[in-house]
Amino acid sequence: MTNRERQVIDLVSMGLMNCQVASRLNLSERTVETHRANAYRKLGISNFAQLRKVLLLAGLV
Repeated sequence: MTNRERQVIDLVSMGLMNCQVASRLNLSERTVETHRANAYRKLGISNFAQLRKVLLLAGLV
């Protein structure tokens, strides 16, 4: 996972919406959507609930 994808996932895992993540990272919402989709693909997940489970199992939340 790239550093930017990790940044996006970190903010998403805090409950922020794509538009809020975009604002914090000074990116477009579409770019955030792309980074989020790429990170999900690399993690083998498809939604936020699965992300939370992966982070919990890894001890990152």
